[in-house]
Amino acid sequence: MVAAIASCTAAIARLDARMIVSPVAKPWAMRAAWSGYTTALQLQSAEVEEIDVFSWGCGLQIADRPALPSHLDLFDRFEEWRAALLDTDALTWRDRLPTAIGEPSEAKDHPPLVRALDGVRQLARIDQTIMAWLGLPFALRDRGLSAIPMPCLAGGAKAFRLKRRPGVDDWLAAIRGVERAACDGLDRLHRLERLYR
Repeated sequence: MVAAIASCTAAIARLDARMIVSPVAKPWAMRAAWSGYTTALQLQSAEVEEIDVFSWGCGLQIADRPALPSHLDLFDRFEEWRAALLDTDALTWRDRLPTAIGEPSEAKDHPPLVRALDGVRQLARIDQTIMAWLGLPFALRDRGLSAIPMPCLAGGAKAFRLKRRPGVDDWLAAIRGVERAACDGLDRLHRLERLYR
């Protein structure tokens, strides 16, 4: 667990350091928002893949892709989340959280990454919408792991909502998922920079 936390924290720091100075930060942020939103939809048990969210975001219909369900608006919270990501007031997102979310006194003994994920876990137990999973980039920023909320880091684990006390495997899955998202985000940033050059 300690190695996984250290590795994930380092991946987030690498992405944060590169993204802050990148000349393609703006287009990267849009792509990252689509990736993060895909992860959040999947945690909500929506049968959607990243290509579906990308095609929705670009306004393109991809041939041979099944149509998304029409009885659900899967993207009804995207604009609200995107506006929150662009908001320069760091307290706006935090002020919208329910007052039931807090930190026990022993939380100070845990690393910031675990505390950020625990905030998402608490919100997921209270709020059954996609917004719980979309809150992780803000929680990571609030814990000092990134300078700004990085949308590709939206996520968590379904067990956070379904289990009263998630096990070690559930925490590891969430941590590794965030690390994978940070590594993928950094890889996409490098590719965009190469294309830009």
